[in-house]
Amino acid sequence: MGDEATTLGPLGRQPAEARTMQNYLALAARVQACLNTADALPERWSAEVTTRRRAEEPDAPGMFLGLDANKDVAREVVACALDPRSFPEEDGERGGGGGDLPGSGGPVVLVLRDEARCVRGEVPVKEYLARCRAHKQTRKSTLDGAQFRCGDFSCRVGRVETMQGTYAGALVEVEYHPSSDAAAAEAALRDYADALARVASEVPGAAGELAPVATLELMVKYGLEVEAFGEEHLAVLYVDALSKMQT
Repeated sequence: MGDEATTLGPLGRQPAEARTMQNYLALAARVQACLNTADALPERWSAEVTTRRRAEEPDAPGMFLGLDANKDVAREVVACALDPRSFPEEDGERGGGGGDLPGSGGPVVLVLRDEARCVRGEVPVKEYLARCRAHKQTRKSTLDGAQFRCGDFSCRVGRVETMQGTYAGALVEVEYHPSSDAAAAEAALRDYADALARVASEVPGAAGELAPVATLELMVKYGLEVEAFGEEHLAVLYVDALSKMQT
């Protein structure tokens, strides 16, 4: 997102029946061929989403959980390690902060779904994770794909893999650069998303059937609708899309 004010548009996720690597490759190729009208050189992008849940019982007989292990800590903590190329360090709170999180070269945001809030910034993230001693990793998803810029928009198509390395589906993002206000940018984003959907529908089979993510509803739920689009917004969208992909 760099030096410009930007807004991320509707994400798309493939329905369960379309989640094959062959369909992903067909979708990515079609979007690149039809929407990259400026023939811009695609750039790689990636992210990682790791879910930790509080352990309700000790690991083995004779062990116990510390009385303060779960104090003021959410039952579920989802850590999103975002692509550092999207969020270059601009101040002391940017950059890493995920401790031992793989991919923590970029900003790490914690999404607390039960509380509908986020934790960001290197020190707050490390301090919060330090209190999660009773939490265990239960799921990890890696996003990896390509992005290109076309005029005022950027488009990203990426595959999602589980912690076992199994392909789980595809995510498509639209980013609108002139505005950082999701509501103000909604019309422009929707027009581009509609064009994207038409292109995707031309992919043979079910590969092009993208299920939209309710971007504005999520921003309101997490109290982010009045803030310029940033790390928290992107993390919330990723967590919501991946959670639905796993159902």
